Amino acid sequence: MAHLNVGQSCIRFMQMPDGAIPTAGSTDFETSVNECQKYLISVNPKIIFVPYRYDPHPDHRATWEIIQTAILRSGLFPRWLEYPIWDWDPTQRQNHTLSGMKTWCLDISEVVELKQQSIDLYRSQTSSLIDDDPGGFQLTSGMLNKLCQPFEIYFEMEQ
Repeated sequence: MAHLNVGQSCIRFMQMPDGAIPTAGSTDFETSVNECQKYLISVNPKIIFVPYRYDPHPDHRATWEIIQTAILRSGLFPRWLEYPIWDWDPTQRQNHTLSGMKTWCLDISEVVELKQQSIDLYRSQTSSLIDDDPGGFQLTSGMLNKLCQPFEIYFEMEQ
């Protein structure tokens, strides 16, 4: 975040376990929703970016579910944009439809190098930093190429 000049006051960690973000019906789901709801009410965002609801990674889907539930309970009405992450990988992509969703393409060509540098600093995803999990993963060169295109794709539910 420092590389992107994001100040500490703009960063909020929810202390949820990697690989085990709570989902509806699980023990910590309500606690997670309540914490997110309090935070969202305190900042009253006009727009929220969340992982795509059908992203292959279970933590990304759970994050979408927690934030969606928190927003619905908060009485806030921010614009809601979803971004694909692992859905770029055709070997992980799940069968789903974009029915009822608009697709937005944002030109990031002016900052794509900064994005690449930032991804390179995310060593837990791009190196052998974590070597105690044989089932763990690293971003492949193909995924990195997809993530570093000169555009970002977002999905938004049609009104």
